[in-house]
Amino acid sequence: MPTLKATSRYYLDKRSTKKNGEHSLRIQVYYDGENRKYFTGVDLTQADWDIIWKPNIRDDSLKQKKRKIELKKHTIDGIIHKLDPFSFAEFEMFFLHEKKIRTTSLIADIFEEYIQNLEKEERVGTAISYRTTINSLLAFKGNKKISEINKDYLKAYEKHLALEGKSPSTIGIYMRQLRRIFNYSIDKRLIHADKYPFKGYSIPVARNIKKALNEKQVKSLLAYEPMCHEMRKALDFWIFSYLSNGMNMTDICLLEKKSIQREFFSFFRAKTKNTKKKDLRPIKVPLLSRSKEIIEKWGNKDAYSPYLFPVLETRLNAWQIKFRIQDFVKFVNTQMKKVAKELEIDSPIGTYVARHTHSTILKRKGASTEMIRENLGHASVLTTEGYLGDFEDEVKQEFAKMLVDL
Repeated sequence: MPTLKATSRYYLDKRSTKKNGEHSLRIQVYYDGENRKYFTGVDLTQADWDIIWKPNIRDDSLKQKKRKIELKKHTIDGIIHKLDPFSFAEFEMFFLHEKKIRTTSLIADIFEEYIQNLEKEERVGTAISYRTTINSLLAFKGNKKISEINKDYLKAYEKHLALEGKSPSTIGIYMRQLRRIFNYSIDKRLIHADKYPFKGYSIPVARNIKKALNEKQVKSLLAYEPMCHEMRKALDFWIFSYLSNGMNMTDICLLEKKSIQREFFSFFRAKTKNTKKKDLRPIKVPLLSRSKEIIEKWGNKDAYSPYLFPVLETRLNAWQIKFRIQDFVKFVNTQMKKVAKELEIDSPIGTYVARHTHSTILKRKGASTEMIRENLGHASVLTTEGYLGDFEDEVKQEFAKMLVDL
């Protein structure tokens, strides 16, 4: 019996094969006994098709194709969901001719619109994070209208996330992104400002967990000479981060040769350059002799590449850059665990630790919080104080012991 609900599926159109062995990937839509096929703009070999649905794909081009396929499928399924009743004529008007679909107040559709805007701005990491949040919300109580989300919903969702084992930090991220969607919806007049549920609701704030290494541990890292090539490379990039204002690996990978000016180099944080429009200033970093040695050893030998280190190439798009950097961070973290084991360092020693260690060591040496704020590129001293919170606790303990150690 024909179904009255439209559905869709992917398939490889093997009726024709291109010279490189690829077939066109198409999406087939079924409704009421009728089916129609639509191109996705993606071509795959049979081998690619067998690989693309597996987790942990390493090939950057396949990752990009998978994202494009998923986005196309999500678009089609979104149109199908909104058309009630469904008709192929109306579906094709929206899908093929990209006509604007009637306004919706469903939370998934608002998130999707916001995510697509992020993707157009090539804010890939943020887009991925927002997609994680909407998936979590849908798993909680389904695709609610935004007007149905009130303060009781927020409290129940927070409790649900805690029961799932999510950390206060993760819960805070989900809640702040949901709050941003509410502000976006109010701006778009999808909901009245009176329906804003975050007034009087406090988003969980995580206590900063100690991440910095102590001076003895840092000295052992600076003096260590691994025999393994991979460990040496990872350690050098960790040290480069530590010496360079604690800059994160994304900024190191994006660093360009032209940024170096004699005894300094400068850069804009990738994390803030798309969001902090006012008073956007470069972070200036002194080039120490150890930093110069690392650049000389691992720097980009391709004269035509603008990048200081050979992690990225100019031909990569935003998604490929994101995946390439993720792989590089994973490499550094994996090798640094081996370094920590060799040096018997029990503390975490990943890439983010270098940033916390930079700020904490400077504070121990008497640097002002304002100077450290400038080094880290924070907009507010309060953010910097969050980095230094555990250091301050240790200092208080040391002074307290002096009361009895007379």
